[in-house]
Amino acid sequence: ATGHDLVVSQGKDATCTEDGYTGDVVCSCGATISKGQVIASEGHKYVDGTCSACGACWSKNLKAVVFHQH
Repeated sequence: ATGHDLVVSQGKDATCTEDGYTGDVVCSCGATISKGQVIASEGHKYVDGTCSACGACWSKNLKAVVFHQH
């Protein structure tokens, strides 16, 4: 018989606006060893009107977040 390998499945990083997930630990045989946990979104971190994490810009005139490529 061969050994069992453990991998993390379905993990995703949290973003400024969406929660992430640590991922489930699953065995190569298909068994779920442990369920992951939610990683809470931390929100935007604005510095001089631009989020230092994702680049979103805050427009004081529109009072809304405006996304653009940097």
